[in-house]
Amino acid sequence: MKSSSISNSNSVILSPREWCITAVLCAAVCTVVYTGWFRWERFDPGEDYRPSCWAERMSDYWSHYRWTRYAQSRYRVALIGDSVVWGQEVDNDQTLSHFLNENYGEKIFANMGIDGLFQAAEYGLIRYYGKYYTNILLQFSPYWLADVNRDLRGNLERFRHPRLVPQFNRRIHYNDYTLNERLGYKLEHYVRIFPLVRHIVTNYYDNMSVAAWMMEHPYVNPFSALTFQADEVTREKRGEGLNWETQNMRLQDFGYIPISESVQFECFLKTITMLKKRDIGFFVLIGPYNPYILTPGSRARLDILLEAVKRSFLENRIPFFDAGSKLPSEELADGAGHMLSGGHDMLAKEMLRNEGFREWLSNIRH
Repeated sequence: MKSSSISNSNSVILSPREWCITAVLCAAVCTVVYTGWFRWERFDPGEDYRPSCWAERMSDYWSHYRWTRYAQSRYRVALIGDSVVWGQEVDNDQTLSHFLNENYGEKIFANMGIDGLFQAAEYGLIRYYGKYYTNILLQFSPYWLADVNRDLRGNLERFRHPRLVPQFNRRIHYNDYTLNERLGYKLEHYVRIFPLVRHIVTNYYDNMSVAAWMMEHPYVNPFSALTFQADEVTREKRGEGLNWETQNMRLQDFGYIPISESVQFECFLKTITMLKKRDIGFFVLIGPYNPYILTPGSRARLDILLEAVKRSFLENRIPFFDAGSKLPSEELADGAGHMLSGGHDMLAKEMLRNEGFREWLSNIRH
């Protein structure tokens, strides 16, 4: 006679009622942790704050959300753009936001730049993490239209900020990003505990899962890693702070994508439409960019691109300021348009002298 066996003896089987209770308990715990973390984690950014947004922290969008929430009642204008706006080649008290505040005579500008934040990523950042924006100075950089790879239509296996781009745009070459990854990225924006978990893992567990971290630190209590101390302001520059000519950089020959073909430009216009629907004030900063490092042919193509961009902005009633022609060669660090300290100061003064920008500032909501 065969002995009977108990099916699924090592499994936990829940009834429908028990599943419902489990789901409610999980939702309650996640809600308490998510809402409580804003109070538990100490965050005192001080003056000229700019977030740590490099390497794995580049995708810590919960930190950006917390920064916007903090800044809402303290600043009137959020500067959103890539590492040029963030200030890669300068210290935190030499950035565009610093000099805008200094020359304006009132601290109303907040630095919310993120490394590698191209136009398609700006769309996702504002859509999913822009609840507290009131007025935005939004960067449009032609650097991200320099070729098909930067326009997200090339053969790059990976690109920056994959979580923020549209996940089902037929023109974007997702290449090495699987459907499961993209579905997960999409889900993160709606189940907000996931970005918080990423923040915790990135800031306290060396960008590893808790289980993997415990394997690396077998004798350490994992809860002891939770210091509840947010990153301090990133004070020092990330680059070398040198002029591009002193670095003997070669001239670059970018092809530049026509705006009629560009995914980046398409997403930028979608961003503007979204801002209008949300009644968020906006002003566009074109550039900065470095025309001096380009070959004559590439510079001519850049001029054609910029003319098309400006024409489209005028047609769509998008207020803008073109930074490129305002900066001398000696204040630029590379082909991406990163500025040295004098360039940030010079650009701030030029913007504040611009009639359109002054008018926009006078009309923004407090």
